[in-house]
Amino acid sequence: MIRLLVVSPDAKWVEYLQIGLEAFDIEAECAPGLRSAGQMVDSFRSALKIEPFAGVLISALAAPGQNPSDALLEAVDVLDALRPIANGVRVLLWSAYPSERLSSIASRFPNTAILANDAPETVAAHLKSSSLHQGAGPRTARIELQVGAANIRTEIILDGQPVIVPSSRDWSGRYKLSQLEDRFLDWSPLKHERDELRYTDDWLGVLKAAGEDISYETEYAGKTVSDAISYCLDQVGTHDRIHVRFSLMSPGAAATNPFVHVPFELLYDPGKKDFVRWLAPIARRDCLNPGSRTATALPNIERLTGHTLFVKSDASGGYEFPGGERMFDPLQALGAEFEALARSRADAEELVLTVGGSALMQLQERLTSAQSAKSPTLQIIHFGGHSIRAGDGTVYLILPGTVDGEVLPLRMSEFAAWCRQARTQLVILSSCESSAPESVFRLSQAGMPAVIGFRWEVNDLEAAFFTGQVHAELAKGSSLARAFHAALRAVRNTYPDTPTFVSPMLVVQDEEWTTI
Repeated sequence: MIRLLVVSPDAKWVEYLQIGLEAFDIEAECAPGLRSAGQMVDSFRSALKIEPFAGVLISALAAPGQNPSDALLEAVDVLDALRPIANGVRVLLWSAYPSERLSSIASRFPNTAILANDAPETVAAHLKSSSLHQGAGPRTARIELQVGAANIRTEIILDGQPVIVPSSRDWSGRYKLSQLEDRFLDWSPLKHERDELRYTDDWLGVLKAAGEDISYETEYAGKTVSDAISYCLDQVGTHDRIHVRFSLMSPGAAATNPFVHVPFELLYDPGKKDFVRWLAPIARRDCLNPGSRTATALPNIERLTGHTLFVKSDASGGYEFPGGERMFDPLQALGAEFEALARSRADAEELVLTVGGSALMQLQERLTSAQSAKSPTLQIIHFGGHSIRAGDGTVYLILPGTVDGEVLPLRMSEFAAWCRQARTQLVILSSCESSAPESVFRLSQAGMPAVIGFRWEVNDLEAAFFTGQVHAELAKGSSLARAFHAALRAVRNTYPDTPTFVSPMLVVQDEEWTTI
C-alpha cells in the first residue's frame, strides 16, 4: 500500500480521493484543518514514525469564500515548509487552472509536478511512474515548453519524474514571435483562386523559416532545447520516445496567450536540417483561465481502443458567413476515410448526415444519447467533412442542409458540448482549419482530453490517408502520441511534395501523455 499525504481544506474532495485511490492500492491521509504549513509539517513528521509517504498532494484551490490568491500563497507556504524535510518525496500540486505564476513557482522545487486533473488515475500515475521500472533505463522522455506572455520555461521529465533544474528565460520585447503571430493569423499553404486550389508560393520555405525563428526564440539554437533533446536521447535511446509539448500559459484572468497562432509544432532542428516533428512526437496544450471552462476536464486513459463513431458530413453548397460567402465543394474521400477506419476497427460505427435528413438533430441525438448496450460510450469521435474559420474567428463544422446546394453551420462550441456529454476521450476533426485556436479552445474548454485536427486546409484524400494511419496505430494499442507521430511520418513518406505533413495538430491536455 502506497501512502499519500493530502493537504486541502476541502474534506469532501479528500474523501473523493480516498475512495478513488483505494482501487490503485494508495492510502490517502489528510493533514487536519486548513492549509497550514506548521500543521502539515507536524502531520508529515508524525506519520513518518509509522511508514514513509510516497508523495504529498497539495491543493491550491480556494476554500469557499477565500480569495484564489490567498489559497495560492497558502499552498506555496506548505510547499516551502515541506521541502527541507521531504527529500526525495514526490510533491503534486493540484490546480484546475494552472497559471503562469504557479508554474514558475513549482519550477523552483525539485521533484514537483502540477496535475492536469484530479482524477484518481492521474494521481496514481504520478505516484507510481517512478517505481514501475526500477533497475531499467527510462522508457519515455518528455520535454515540456511552457510558453508564457513574457517568458518560456523548459522542463525535462523521464518516466513521469522531473530531472535537472528547469530553465526559464525572459523573452519580453522579443519581436519574432509577434511577427509570427501576425503572419500566421490568416496564412495557409493552400489558396483558392478562380475556383481552383493551388499551393501558396514557396510554402515550404515559409514554414522552414518560421521553424527556424521558433527554434531561435525558444533557445533551441542557444542549446537549451537541443541539449534537452540530446540528454533525453542518451536516456531513452530513440527520438520517437522523446515527447515535446508546447503549453500555452494564460497570462491573466481575462487574457489569452498572445501567441496562439504561432505554429510552435514546426520547431526546426538546425543541425539535422529538418522539422522536429519528423523525429519525435510533438503536441500542444491549452492552459485555460479559471472562468473559461464550461466543464471539468475528463481524465485521459492509456489506450484508445474503444468504440469509435465516424460522422460522415457529406455537405456541399454555399453559405454567407461573417466576412463573406464561402462555397464548399463535394468531398471525394469520405467513403475511403471510413473504409480505412473500418479496416482497423471492425466495430466502428458510421453516422451518415445527408441532405434533407435533419443533420443537426441527428448528430445531437447520437452524441447526447444515454449509454446502453446498443449505444456504447464513444471513446473516439471522428468528424469527416468541411469546416471553416469565419471572419470573426468563430469555427464552424459544415453539415448538409435541407435541400441540395444548402449547408448548415454548427458552431464548434456546440459540438464540443455534445462531445463532453458523450464523455469522449479523443476527437478527430478531419477537416480544414479544424485546429484553429478557437476550435482547440472550445474543445479544451469543454474538457476534452485530446484533439487531432488540421491547422490548415489539406487535400481530402491525403487527410483520409493520415487519419486512417492514426486509427491503424491506435487499434494496435499504440499510445496516442506515438500513433500520431507514426501517421505523420507515413503521410510525409507517401506524399513528400505536399504540405499535408505540416498541417496536423495534436492537442493533449493530460499531464501524463507519453505512455507507450
